[in-house]
Amino acid sequence: MKMEHTNDAEIILLAEHVSNSDAMCQLAEEASELAQAALKLRRAVLQGNPTPISMKEAIAGLNEEFADVIVATLVLGAKGFIDVDEVEAVEAKKQTRWLARVLSKVTSDV
Repeated sequence: MKMEHTNDAEIILLAEHVSNSDAMCQLAEEASELAQAALKLRRAVLQGNPTPISMKEAIAGLNEEFADVIVATLVLGAKGFIDVDEVEAVEAKKQTRWLARVLSKVTSDV
């Protein structure tokens, strides 16, 4: 999934007007909300522990929190705290490792 960001000027303005500490706190808060939204979606899908929201609402919540994490991350990137090249390299390694674990479990379950 490649995502294009079109409001670079707004991200730069945010980076200039939000302290480093506040930007880091914003990311932590949004990441926590993303985790909660993922758990809420799980509940909506599995229905073992019912939630009053529909799966559609849970997906919308997940998307909203993911967007919030992206914005906070872009601000930290504009402040120089995130190295996109390093992130992409780590992402590739983590993806490969996760796939290896999944495939290992699939073959061990057979």
